[in-house]
Amino acid sequence: MSTEERTTVSSVMSTPAYVVMPDEPLSRVRNLMLKHRVSRLVVVDENRTPVGVITHMDILNHLNKPDAPWRRRPVDSIPVRNVMSDGLIKIHGSATLHQAAELMLENGIRGLPVVNDVLEGMITLQDLTGYVVRAYPDLLVRDVMDSFVVSVHTHHSVSHVIETMQQNDVDVVVVRDGGLPVGVITSTNLALLELTKLIEDVSKGMEVKMVRRDVPAGKKRYRYIRDVHLVAEDIMSKTMVVVHSNEHVSVAWEFMVSENLPALPVMDEHEEPCGVISYEDIARILIKEEV
Repeated sequence: MSTEERTTVSSVMSTPAYVVMPDEPLSRVRNLMLKHRVSRLVVVDENRTPVGVITHMDILNHLNKPDAPWRRRPVDSIPVRNVMSDGLIKIHGSATLHQAAELMLENGIRGLPVVNDVLEGMITLQDLTGYVVRAYPDLLVRDVMDSFVVSVHTHHSVSHVIETMQQNDVDVVVVRDGGLPVGVITSTNLALLELTKLIEDVSKGMEVKMVRRDVPAGKKRYRYIRDVHLVAEDIMSKTMVVVHSNEHVSVAWEFMVSENLPALPVMDEHEEPCGVISYEDIARILIKEEV
């Protein structure tokens, strides 16, 4: 396929890109994320020039710092500039989807600002995978799924879920009840829960105690929700939807979009879990074949 014939980022990107300014408070960021069901906002200056990005993970990592910034000011008054990511990873509208997929997957991000002379939109993993299901209608779930399945029970504690994800180095676990998959938990579920709990506790005037633990750095993530009285079924993305390994990827994608799910359990011909399929798994086809 010639360069001229390749699909460009501009042709599949989402518009508008939701933006905030550096001096706006975190409360504004959280409200926009919840309202529009996004986890990434573009930070722009007074000329609407992109200067950075802020994600729910940026906020969580900032609140997890041992200097406890909310002891000096309310969390909601912390400005975006104190939390936003330092480096702006962006892409030009004329770039290929192969290039967009490489940037996202290599950097572990789910969206890129599309910037030509000005901010024109956002290209997301959902946009990329939407293209995949249209361009590769015969692609099967088994061709792209991750066959490594990590699961927890509906009654397992949040702390157990976190430990399981960290020990197996995965961002998605399947939640089972009596052996049957009933939902999934992702790092996004945990991050948003932690962020919500921190902001709600501080807004109620509750003291949030910082405890430095003698464990590897990765173990400190989500430390404020380890002891809450919640179990897996309380925080999972609830769905009875599963897909089979011999179904088309388009079936999985449509379920994920309609149910607002980042991943789905995959069953084999014996109705046994055999994998997980996520937006990232689908997007990797764009790395294998340049488009």
